[in-house]
Amino acid sequence: MRGRWLLSSILCCSLVWAQSPEPTDWNASLRQAAAGGRLSGVDSALIAGAEVDAANTKGRTALMQAVFFGNQWVAMRLIAAGADPDAKDARGRTALMIAAQRGDLNLVELLLVSGADVGAVDVTGRGPLALAVAGGHEDVVRLLLRHGADPKQADARGYTPLHWAAEQGKVEVVRMLLTAGAEVDAKTAAGLTPLMLAASRGAEAVVEVLLGAGAKVDETTPEGMDALKSAQVAGFEDIADRLEEAKAEAEAGAEGGQGE
Repeated sequence: MRGRWLLSSILCCSLVWAQSPEPTDWNASLRQAAAGGRLSGVDSALIAGAEVDAANTKGRTALMQAVFFGNQWVAMRLIAAGADPDAKDARGRTALMIAAQRGDLNLVELLLVSGADVGAVDVTGRGPLALAVAGGHEDVVRLLLRHGADPKQADARGYTPLHWAAEQGKVEVVRMLLTAGAEVDAKTAAGLTPLMLAASRGAEAVVEVLLGAGAKVDETTPEGMDALKSAQVAGFEDIADRLEEAKAEAEAGAEGGQGE
């Protein structure tokens, strides 16, 4: 009898243990609710003790998840609860960088007024401005520049926001960056200037703007490539003709200056 009772007790305890729910991971619940835009879920997780800046294995916090999925109201709630807008994920990206890359003007503005660092950079050296430019988000670029983003900031390869804008043929963005003080002849680590990139991509309007801003036609890479050759190799004859004309004008101006 005693053995049968003992066996029954063991089976009963085993059954109860097997049916007991796993303890809730409130940090994971918070990130899931933030990604799904569920304010009630965010509040429940925070009340239960979730850490507002707890990150997943990729370094993503609840605020980053909310921003990535465009959940503005959740982002506001998390910031009000003390979320750090400058926390970085495994790639060095902040919530502001994520919003800038997505082109979400409202979230970018929210993060900026919440004190997000406009000058932060990721592991590649790119910041919010470069990511917004690369994504073609003119309104976000304009807002970031108003908040002090540096148009001269170069990434690990030496690309500035102006390089990205010129390469993509974004003439209005090029104008904005030049007005904000971008260096017209800045060179990448490979020696490429914005003018070379625009010429190689057939961005005629950008070439004209850069020339008007004083871009030098005779700048070369270590291999001897210049804007004119870039246009010729790529087959953009109209741009090549314009650059030849600009080169002739520059040479004539230099000779005239020496004659004086």
